[in-house]
This record gives sequence, C-alpha cells and structure tokens, in this order.
Amino acid sequence: MELERIRYVYRVEKKIVNYLNTNAKNPMQFEKLIDNLYEKNSKHIDDLDRLDVGVASLVCALSASGCAPLTSCSGHPKGAKGIVPNIVFFAHEPIAKKLLDLAITSKIGLENLETDEEYNGLIVYSNSIIGLMDFSQTLYNNFQ
Repeated sequence: MELERIRYVYRVEKKIVNYLNTNAKNPMQFEKLIDNLYEKNSKHIDDLDRLDVGVASLVCALSASGCAPLTSCSGHPKGAKGIVPNIVFFAHEPIAKKLLDLAITSKIGLENLETDEEYNGLIVYSNSIIGLMDFSQTLYNNFQ
C-alpha cells in the first residue's frame, strides 16, 4: 500500500470522526450516525475501503509496514457490546518488536496472541478510535 493512500484514508477518517463528534450527543447516537453512513453508501465510507471508521487508517498503516491484518472492529458503546476498538494482525518478530515500542510510547495496548513460532499474532487496541487513528500516524512517520 502506498504511503499517500495511508495519509488519504487518515484525512477522510478524521473528517468523518469530526462530523460524528459534532453531531452525536452520546455514544449510541454516534453509532447510529455511522450506521447511516454505511447504509447510504457514503463516498467517504467507500474511500475507507468500507473498513470501520476509526480503524481504517491503522489497518492501512499496518499493512504498509509489512503486517497482515486479519480482523478489525471500531468498538461499540458499553450499552451495546462493550467492545473496545481493536485490530488483530500477524507480524514478523522484528516488526512486532518495533510496534511494541511504538505502542508503549503511544499509550495504546498491544498484546501477543497464541500462534506458531514463525509469526507473531498480535492485537492492538485502545479505549478510543482516536488512539488507533493517532497510532496510524505514528506508524506512518516511523515506517516511511
């Protein structure tokens, strides 16, 4: 994935989140507004490759840095499912070690998942989609 694509996805994602933050009065309304964007097939959602708002730029950045994203979720309000924003991915050990250092500095969670010895299965998570979006920019700055 080209670095400019990561920047573009981040800018689109940031624009959507700013719109949602301005128009949603609570987490449930935030979710409803996101759902409406997907239902209307918004151009902005297509620009995110139909990935969840809040994880799209980090999925792109992980992929560009040599990782293999498997699954992602932008999280849900505690009243719904209580799931925090996260991405599960595979990374070779040298990349995983660098990501861990960056995650500690960025104050987001990054943990190993049980897997074989050749690849490290990892999950990156944050209490907020903003944390994951910011981490995408940290990766962009460190892997370009």
